[in-house]
Amino acid sequence: MMSLSFITVPVFLDTTLQAPQLFQQWARMYSYGHQALPTLAVGTCLLHLYTAAKRRGAKKSSAIFVVAGVTTLIMLPFTWLVMAPTNTELFGLDTKVLFPPCGGYFRGNRVIFIGA
Repeated sequence: MMSLSFITVPVFLDTTLQAPQLFQQWARMYSYGHQALPTLAVGTCLLHLYTAAKRRGAKKSSAIFVVAGVTTLIMLPFTWLVMAPTNTELFGLDTKVLFPPCGGYFRGNRVIFIGA
């Protein structure tokens, strides 16, 4: 999951010269992540808990796997509750860039002005 931040974002920042394109890339990455990552987090949690149960059955320490599973699952409500205002603000900025109040709009990578 962290590869989105550690790999994708630096690539976007290094290769994108225009802010509107960064907004569009962020919105698309958020859209894909919003669809896939909750399921991946639950699946990862279940795998950690399964491993913890197997280790406990073998009389080995399993606490670290329980902590990892719970931590993975806790990310979901944190993202929904704490990050939602930030994401909403970023989507608002995306809308302002795509439909600026100056009477122009973006098509591709350039602004097209309508009116005077």
